[in-house]
Amino acid sequence: WAVWCGWLIARHGRHLWARVAGVSYPILTAFVVMGTGNHYFLDAVGGAGVFAAAPGNAIHVGFRPGATFPLIGAHLALRSAQKLANLARSRERASRTSHTTNARAH
Repeated sequence: WAVWCGWLIARHGRHLWARVAGVSYPILTAFVVMGTGNHYFLDAVGGAGVFAAAPGNAIHVGFRPGATFPLIGAHLALRSAQKLANLARSRERASRTSHTTNARAH
């Protein structure tokens, strides 16, 4: 989780301090977690390995014939985003219509 968050912050940060924070976050998190005795160093290495292997595994599984399960989540997320966008547009149209109707009535 920390590697993923740090990677996104470092990749999409607009300022140098944000990128530095993104790189520092997983490193500092690993030290804190090891310092509290909750995990060991190899847990952090394993987590980074899983993060590094995940895109290749997702592509391998997602594009194999008959294995569409990983793509279902992306499809549902896209449909939900489209529905929310359509709802926002219809509310905006309704709001504009009510404003013009009220202006004509007065």
